[in-house]
Amino acid sequence: MGLGPSTKMTSFFHFDCPVVKELLQNPDVDVPGVIITGVSENYLEKVFTAQRVGDLLDALKPDGVIVVTDAWGNHHVDFVRVIEEAGRRNLPSVGMSFFGLQGRLVYTSDYLETLIDLNKGTTGYESCVVGENHLSSLDAHKAVSILKNKIAKKKVAVSGLSTYSHRPELTRKYFSIKTVLFGEETRIDQEKLIMTQEVPDLSTYRKWIEKVDVSLIPPNQRDQLVHSNLDFFPIACKVAGALGEGITHVLQGVTAMITGVEQNSHFEPANIGSSEGILAEQVVFGTAGTPGENDTIIQINFLFKEGQGRTKEGIRAAHKIADLIINKVRLELKENDTEPIRIEKYVCKPEKAVQRIVLIKIVSGLGNMYETAVFPNQPGGYIGSYSTMDFMNMPVVVSVNQIVDGVIHSLL
Repeated sequence: MGLGPSTKMTSFFHFDCPVVKELLQNPDVDVPGVIITGVSENYLEKVFTAQRVGDLLDALKPDGVIVVTDAWGNHHVDFVRVIEEAGRRNLPSVGMSFFGLQGRLVYTSDYLETLIDLNKGTTGYESCVVGENHLSSLDAHKAVSILKNKIAKKKVAVSGLSTYSHRPELTRKYFSIKTVLFGEETRIDQEKLIMTQEVPDLSTYRKWIEKVDVSLIPPNQRDQLVHSNLDFFPIACKVAGALGEGITHVLQGVTAMITGVEQNSHFEPANIGSSEGILAEQVVFGTAGTPGENDTIIQINFLFKEGQGRTKEGIRAAHKIADLIINKVRLELKENDTEPIRIEKYVCKPEKAVQRIVLIKIVSGLGNMYETAVFPNQPGGYIGSYSTMDFMNMPVVVSVNQIVDGVIHSLL
């Protein structure tokens, strides 16, 4: 349901797009970019891609948007979600799609403002005539004219000043942990973290993982042998909002570490050089990417099936299991109502026009341990994330707030 001959936008249509032509012949219109986003059959992926469109809007800072889809039904979920992302940013919008009688919205929102029906047929139903319900020059003229009028009404007195105002604020609240020990249940008691050594059911992961051990390494016990480091990651959780906004709780004084080795050959998973050895000698502590000098380390060590420490599936399984283990701590951290030792606020609200600088992070994307995942469910976590490999390492736009809220997870 959703894409038929009469609504399908061919390559030639895009080559000769009426909306683009209409925009180009308006001397008072600047088009900072055209966002191309796909449609998924999976609802969570629809939400994900719509949110990424929102991120691009944050980067492009338009005054308004025109949203066009060449189908209906299932496609309308993506269509409306994208318009919602614009609406959340207080951007006026015009949506263009086939509706008629057959293409009535299966999903709606209060953010829908103006919709232009591309139905040209007499029946209001999809047909097998290619181009019958194509977007026309008249449709494009209406859309651009309506949107320009909306933008004009929102503009402030100073000519050309953008009305864009979406600047999410992120608050990080830190809670001190001075003692970590094992117990029968996972809980946080003031500055003490008590956690179980229980590991998740490994039946789903038996193809790659033979065994998992959870241990604690206090700061005065780092002169011990550890296997190859697969990652250090923070113990933090979202309390309110999505990544990059709202409130995040962070534990200070404790860090999670993933290590591993293969069971028969004792191969240490690595891409270019493995890091097994005496922990105190193999890690420089107190840097931006390592535990603090006085941190307790929660070590999650994996015994991989032979050869599986050299596969992306094996490494991904290890990171997922580690995330499941730390999730128990995150659940307690989320409910922590003690007084934080420190509060940090992140927001980018320049008072006036300044130099615009873009940070480009060239991250790992080749597989095995040389891989990067983005947009996890929890700050610095892995579950729910998307491997950059899985979308061919295509660039995505994120905010500085999302960076500091753990949007990137490294499988190093």
